[in-house]
Amino acid sequence: MQIPELTVRQIRLASGLILFVYVATHLTNHAAGIVSLQAAEALRRIFVATWRNPVSTSLLYGALLVHFALGLYAIYRRRTQRIPARELAQMTLGLAIPLLMLDHVKGTRVGFELYGQTDGYARVVWDLWRPAEGLRQATMLGVVWAHGCLGLHFLLRYRAWYPRHRTVLARGLDARCERRDRRPSVDRRAAVVDLALVRLPLRGLLR
Repeated sequence: MQIPELTVRQIRLASGLILFVYVATHLTNHAAGIVSLQAAEALRRIFVATWRNPVSTSLLYGALLVHFALGLYAIYRRRTQRIPARELAQMTLGLAIPLLMLDHVKGTRVGFELYGQTDGYARVVWDLWRPAEGLRQATMLGVVWAHGCLGLHFLLRYRAWYPRHRTVLARGLDARCERRDRRPSVDRRAAVVDLALVRLPLRGLLR
């Protein structure tokens, strides 16, 4: 029995939006660390209460499994090997995500569920001081965020308002980053990470 293409796309979209909301709230929690470790920890308690209850856990894991399975199904159903560059990028990034996330999930969610470990930000920051771990986490962040942004692009690209406003969004992003980079207090390493993981993926999407 063949699943209707429209149904597949709708389910894949719904599962992808659930995952995007999770990632956005997770990264918002990380961003609170710019203020202080205490602020990140306070926001983490809200994040954990939201996403680690039985309903949210079932929704999140279900969306993850469905989205990945339908992504593989979409590759299987392709009738041509000619793939636009942005779709190829989204596909490649999506396939890389499970491999990049494995250690992170094992050290946080699995450790909490099986052994009752508390994955507080003090331990997370300590782990990130290891160069290899920090690089892997930064790569995972960029890959997940770029994959999600490309998914939103493919969702919105046929909306009448989107082609006009995405250029405005790109200019606003560049102006904000230029103002911030001119500040004497800006950490050069943070600026490089921001450029590689945030500005370049979003700029390519919004052009």
